[in-house]
Formats: sequence, structure tokens, C-alpha cells
Amino acid sequence: MTKIYKHSILLSLTVFVGILSLHYSSGPALNGLSVTGAPIGNYPTSPSSGTCNSCHSGGSYSASATVQLYHGATQVTGNIVPGWTYTVRITRSAVGLPTAGGWGFQLTCLNNATNANINAWGTPPTGTANRLVSGRNYIEHTAKITNSTTQINIPWTAPSISPGTVIRFYLALNTVNGNSNTTGDQVISTSAQFTQAPLPLTWLYFRG
Repeated sequence: MTKIYKHSILLSLTVFVGILSLHYSSGPALNGLSVTGAPIGNYPTSPSSGTCNSCHSGGSYSASATVQLYHGATQVTGNIVPGWTYTVRITRSAVGLPTAGGWGFQLTCLNNATNANINAWGTPPTGTANRLVSGRNYIEHTAKITNSTTQINIPWTAPSISPGTVIRFYLALNTVNGNSNTTGDQVISTSAQFTQAPLPLTWLYFRG
């Protein structure tokens, strides 16, 4: 009887993990979780280090991921200008991932000094959504992204806040092997920061 009971518990846990993994395939913020590694992460009970690693681990696919900011075709490396429209670009690669594999991500933007939410996102691209968790906005996948997809481009407009303010984008990206549970996946957490430039001056006229 005890042996049957133990097997039942083990089976139930296995099924639960599988369901949990499939449920999160539509994005952790949909389930009320922030896992970007930002100081305001809330998994499972608001630890500051909450990332996808809270559940996923064990994979090794030489995965890499970057979050970059572009203005048109030009990559931004320093100041951002209030009111200008930018593209936040996520670039990702992996080696040796099974055919059933893919990836998902979660991205947020915060004031680096106060961790205040900066919801300056434009319309998210197909397959992603802007979701609100604990007063902060997260862009994330709405379904598993195929391994052949190497970039996600998200529109973002620089807000008008105090010059010199540092803005940071926090990204968590999870490469999954498609086995319907949380084992054998590789998580990457990274961030990128930029400084708010002074408001641009506009000459109304010049008299000599």
C-alpha cells in the first residue's frame, strides 16, 4: 500500500511539473510572475534574484542572448533622447537544441535608481504581449518561440524624465528542449542600461 501511495505521489508531482511547464509556455507574467532578475522579481515569494532559474535548469546548448537598443539602423550605446522612438532588440542563439525545442523570454524596463516602472512600450510584435504584474509592465512570449527565430524587435519610446536618469532593461531568456518539463533547459539573464539625455533645444529664431 505504501509503495502504491509513493508511486501515486511521484506520478502526481510529475504531472504537476508538466502542466506547470506547459502553462508557463504562454509567459510567466500571465501567471503573476516576474522572473527577469530585476530587483523587483517576485518568484516565488518576492526574492530580488527571481529568474527563470527558479524552475528551469540542467541544459547546455551554448546559448547566448543580448538586449540592445536601436534608433533606426544605428545601435545606441550611451544617451537616449526623450520622445525618440527606439527598437529594443533581443538576439538569441543556441547550438544542438532538439527539434521540439525553442525559447521564451521576459523583459522589463526600470528606473535604475528607484526601480520604478517605465511603461514606454509600443505595440508588442506578434507572439508577444505587454503584461502588468505588481504594478510593473513586462513584455514576454505568448507561446514557445521556434528555435529558428533569432531576433525579437520591440518598439519603445524614451520617456521625458530628469536628464541623467539611468534606465535599465532586464531580460531573462529560457532555451527549452521541448520535453514538457523544466529539466534540460538553459536560462540566461542579462541587462542593458542607458542614460537620459537633456531635452533637445529648438531655435525659434536668431537675431544678430
